[in-house]
Amino acid sequence: MIVPLHPRTKHLIERYGFGEINSKIDFVEPLGYFDMVKALKNARIVLTDSGGVQKEAYFYQVPCLTLRNETEWTELVDVGINRLVDVSSKGAILQSLEETFEIDWTKVPALYGQGDTALNIARHLLTFLNE
Repeated sequence: MIVPLHPRTKHLIERYGFGEINSKIDFVEPLGYFDMVKALKNARIVLTDSGGVQKEAYFYQVPCLTLRNETEWTELVDVGINRLVDVSSKGAILQSLEETFEIDWTKVPALYGQGDTALNIARHLLTFLNE
């Protein structure tokens, strides 16, 4: 498991006693955009506190555990592809890591369109330019 991590966050993990899980985790420096996309696309599960990463995990069809008590992307939780994890409970975080959840992506609704927005915009622009 790799975890791109800000040095300050790594320090807090060690400070609050998550050191025993270090043998299972490879902490790496924060990733650039393309490396992060590659990591997300190849992940089996994503753990994050980032709203943007929650949504990216959805786009790459990767289950997500959100290490927060709330999220701005409640629709992802509602359809079962994102789970909130109580960050005040070390046990809850570790338990969530051990639990897996299978998602039938064919039954997950297209929450943010069909992926053809750029094509539709281009068609409208061409129509406008040809008038």
